[in-house]
Amino acid sequence: MESKCLEEELTCVICLGLYKEPAVLPCQHSFCLRCIQDYWVNKDNKDVYDCPQCRCAFPSPPSLEKNFTLCNIVEKLWVRRSQPDVLVPGVLCDFCMDVSSRAIKTCLKCETSFCSFHLQTHITKLDPKEHKLVNPIGSFLERKCSEHGKTLEFYCREDQCCVCVSCTVLGNHRNHTVISLEEAANEELKEEISGIHENLFNVSRVKLFLKRAEADLKVSIENLKKLTSHMFMELQKRMKEDELYMLRQIDSEGSEVVARIEQHCQEIEGTAQSMKLRLDDTQDMMNRDPFSLIQVQATPYLMRYSRSKTNTKTPQHSGLSPNIPNNPEQSLSGRDKKKMDILEPQPTDVTLDEDKVLKILKERLHETQMYQTATWNILSKKKHPIFSQSLTFDVNTTHPNLIVSEDQKTVSWSDSRQAYPPHQERFSFDPQVLCTNFFHSGTHTWDVCVSGDSFKIGIAYRSLDRKKLLPSFLGHNSMSWCISYIKGDIKAWHHNICTNVAQIDSPPCIRVNLDYEAGTLAFYHTANTLLHLYTFKTTFSEPVYPAFKCGENTSITLWLESEV
Repeated sequence: MESKCLEEELTCVICLGLYKEPAVLPCQHSFCLRCIQDYWVNKDNKDVYDCPQCRCAFPSPPSLEKNFTLCNIVEKLWVRRSQPDVLVPGVLCDFCMDVSSRAIKTCLKCETSFCSFHLQTHITKLDPKEHKLVNPIGSFLERKCSEHGKTLEFYCREDQCCVCVSCTVLGNHRNHTVISLEEAANEELKEEISGIHENLFNVSRVKLFLKRAEADLKVSIENLKKLTSHMFMELQKRMKEDELYMLRQIDSEGSEVVARIEQHCQEIEGTAQSMKLRLDDTQDMMNRDPFSLIQVQATPYLMRYSRSKTNTKTPQHSGLSPNIPNNPEQSLSGRDKKKMDILEPQPTDVTLDEDKVLKILKERLHETQMYQTATWNILSKKKHPIFSQSLTFDVNTTHPNLIVSEDQKTVSWSDSRQAYPPHQERFSFDPQVLCTNFFHSGTHTWDVCVSGDSFKIGIAYRSLDRKKLLPSFLGHNSMSWCISYIKGDIKAWHHNICTNVAQIDSPPCIRVNLDYEAGTLAFYHTANTLLHLYTFKTTFSEPVYPAFKCGENTSITLWLESEV
């Protein structure tokens, strides 16, 4: 390995052989004396003297001084090479007959391989341009034309193969486009180099893409983790609220049952007290005269006898005889000897109505399920949803201070009143508008993007008044349900009853979820995540229309509408 490196350092870059009479230029590069002289004589621009290695130009022909150091090193290397090798594998020198010396170059014109010693003689006597040297070649048979036996010197572009001179004149490649092997090789190399450059560019592009994808992935992972944590926190919060709500409902139902039981206990206690007083009275009568108690048993017979005298009017007396007691309660006949019936409570009065509790739980869980469905819709929804093809604003209901876009997806406030034609369904007082679509069954969801500080979003019956002042306001009657937004303050409105909901700082993006059969209308805030705002519970009696109020300097845009 060291010998090979030394040979490379002592090789002339012009003849590719060991230095012979090396001369040094002012730029400190060395060449064979004859090589550098021939280089300056044979070049096109003979007025310029430059270094073949570094291209350093000299104003006049430089003096070629002999490099004595290189001469001494080269001589020692020649002496070392003159010693025969024991065994040299590979292509052998064709001139070393007595010993086996490894060839270092092969002349294509002479078809001869040379060791380093014989190569110097070859390149000294012959023109290096005609006698091209290449790496050692073991056999020239593969470089011969199988048909004409001549050296393959050309390349046929049509047949894409190497050909000899006779092939281009007499053979099958006549009139074909042929080029030299050097040109063909250069074209192949240029094509390969171009492909390599393209591959390097693609590698760089893919690497950059992967780097960006990795960065985006990290951001997506972090955002998704935050979103997931927030979603589950909201779900846990809602489940906790459901739990507390159901516990309060169970306590309320249990309190009613306990109250009924206590009422029955008081009634039974009153009955028991009455029975104790009667028992005391009866035991007290046992100590009285038995005759007076038994004698009055004839009283009912005498009374029946006197009443049978229909034509004789019996005078009224305080008693039938002097011996009849004036107080019948003191006699045995005047007392009620029947067994008293105790009013026992019904099972429903003393047991918890579990069916009622389970029904409330079912309704509550249904609301939670709707929230989870809306949560999933938020997670699976694209960042930039497409506009709905079905949910559009009804121009005939639009207030004159509102402008509807051409696609009927956006409504905006206008300071100037629009010249809309008169219509019986147009709102006259509040800047409100309905959608052309209505729902009378099923579950539906639509999103609303709002820009501004004042709006209402909800639903209304078609029969909602349009021409009167207060009756036409959304949420101020029994025919509409909505939430209002004024500078971050959200409230729920229905039947002129207002409920405070929440404060929102971020731009309002509202999702509306309608379950017609269940009678629920839920609102969610969807700016960054899903936040439940409010849910109305009712029973719808007419088809409902999405309804909106667009305040000053506000615009409302309808997003994707879907049926769950």
